[in-house]
Amino acid sequence: MDRTARMVERDKNHPSVIIWSLGNEAGDGVNFEATSAWVHQRDPSRPVQYEGAGLKPHTDMHVPMYARPKDIAAYASKPQTRPLILCEYAHAMGNSTGNFSEYWDLFYSQPQLQGGLIWDWVDQGIRTRIPAAGARQDHPERRLQPGPEFQFGFRRVDKAGTYLAFGGDFGPIDVPSDFNFCMNGLVNADRTPHPGLLVVKKNYQYVHARPVDLAAGTVEITNWHDFTSLDDVLAGRWMVQADGRTIATGVVPALKLGPREKTPVTLPLPATPPQPGVEYWLDLSFRLKRNTAWGGRIGDEMAYEQFRLPDAVVPASGHATPGAATAGAAGALRLTDTADAVTVAGALFTAVFDRRAGTLFSLKYRGTEIVKRGLLPDFWRAWTDNDRGAKLQTKLDVWRQASGSWKVDSMEATQTDTGAVRVDVKASIPAIASTYTVSYTIYGAGDIVVDASFAPGKSDLPMLPRFGMQMAMPASFERVSWYGPGPEETYSDRNEARVGRYHGTVDAQWTDYSKPQENGNKADVRWMAITNGQGVGLLAVGMPFLSAAVRHFTHEDMWNAKHSYEMTKRPEVYVNLDFKQMGVGGDDSWGALAHEPYQLPAKAYSYRFRLRPYSTVIDGTPDRLARKVPAQ
Repeated sequence: MDRTARMVERDKNHPSVIIWSLGNEAGDGVNFEATSAWVHQRDPSRPVQYEGAGLKPHTDMHVPMYARPKDIAAYASKPQTRPLILCEYAHAMGNSTGNFSEYWDLFYSQPQLQGGLIWDWVDQGIRTRIPAAGARQDHPERRLQPGPEFQFGFRRVDKAGTYLAFGGDFGPIDVPSDFNFCMNGLVNADRTPHPGLLVVKKNYQYVHARPVDLAAGTVEITNWHDFTSLDDVLAGRWMVQADGRTIATGVVPALKLGPREKTPVTLPLPATPPQPGVEYWLDLSFRLKRNTAWGGRIGDEMAYEQFRLPDAVVPASGHATPGAATAGAAGALRLTDTADAVTVAGALFTAVFDRRAGTLFSLKYRGTEIVKRGLLPDFWRAWTDNDRGAKLQTKLDVWRQASGSWKVDSMEATQTDTGAVRVDVKASIPAIASTYTVSYTIYGAGDIVVDASFAPGKSDLPMLPRFGMQMAMPASFERVSWYGPGPEETYSDRNEARVGRYHGTVDAQWTDYSKPQENGNKADVRWMAITNGQGVGLLAVGMPFLSAAVRHFTHEDMWNAKHSYEMTKRPEVYVNLDFKQMGVGGDDSWGALAHEPYQLPAKAYSYRFRLRPYSTVIDGTPDRLARKVPAQ
């Protein structure tokens, strides 16, 4: 009672205090009932909440902690006299914040569900000097001394030779700690945003749009502000994009839309004859009309939506349609089949398959080697903080073992009636008593269509972290571009980025989480291209989509490192071209799994994609090649 009374008397005149809380994770009982009664008597102007009270009378609202979407949906399914606010949810530790929109779909649709408080905002790390080689790495005296300069309340520290340390880096080596558990923010300790923050921004936006009749250009726009008319603060624009290229733009009419009002709007979209294999998108963007007192600047984007237009249907055969222009003349192929290798040569390329390894050993295009290590099955990932919290490194370790367990049973090469060459590889995965087959169909212009199939040999296998394949490209292939969601990393349960064409370096795709873990993935990729400084590279085209990533580290490099600075950057580029990987989750970081729709149960899987060696200088841009099927 003394503690509660002192809190109320201290803070009663602060207008930012709108709710009194009786405490956090402190159990419940008659003392909390008494303090709640006292607060209500002392200050009847504010509600009182306490998570430990559950649905008892001494809390004015239901404030559960880490309740799942199905639980809060069940609460909202019945008439309620008290709102529900999640006092903690969406644990943002490391690569997290999956299925966030599933909470917000409920918040927007049910008035009893008023939102929640993410745990938490910022990683609780300390800028620390990297220990000298061989020195102990857990001593608190290695912390930096305060610097003389300040900016926006944060010390400006030279980052050269430093890292953001966490609790497990300090104290005597024999003292237990929670390792990096306090690194659970939406931003790093230096306030660099994590990709998950962009998903939060998307769901928090105050303007929503939904399609009504996209063929007519009609959408419905809702103003979710509580006190602000939409036309007072925001101006809208629309764009039509074809495979990531803007072909038309316009202004959304000024919307005198009051708080919580909605209205249909018809946009004057151009009549665009659809081209085969091209996706058309309608993008809406709402930006500030003027500078704001809270720091917003004119032109800052406050909300966006993207809708695929009716003609933008990806055909089942992939991001290219039969009947589209061919990818080049189907020149004659030369097949050489020996005891050690299968070699397929065209006018501009040579592909060599190693019979012992069962992989595409070499792919040269105009004399440039593109492959360092051929495609091999990949079933696992460097475990995320959420994975570790759920002990998946133990429960799913069989898939790590499976990724290194590849035994070639046979390789056969045949020339088809159309002149293409087909190389069929049958293999087993002894670690899980399963089979894996890969077929490569090589065409005259250099296109290689890859068909991969997996059949589990056991009935008791756990879910897969990923189903896909990984290869390595030589050093110097440092440029990556793709068409799909971006530019941030995306996953099956965290994928609200806009589809477009993006490009950057391999290094720029890396997200520096407090402990290295799976990162940089691109979900629903239509195509990805990795090139060197001369514009020679490899194009991978999903049939229809891929989950893809590029990095200079292996899964083992990331998993075995406590910090990024402990890893040695490899010169080669590791390229994942996957069917899918499981979601990252985010309900909590101590046992919650990715939701069932984002899991990969152990069953038979198959997928296909197309590879194409090319030169941007000679062959043109990758998007042009991606739309064109192999000559047959």
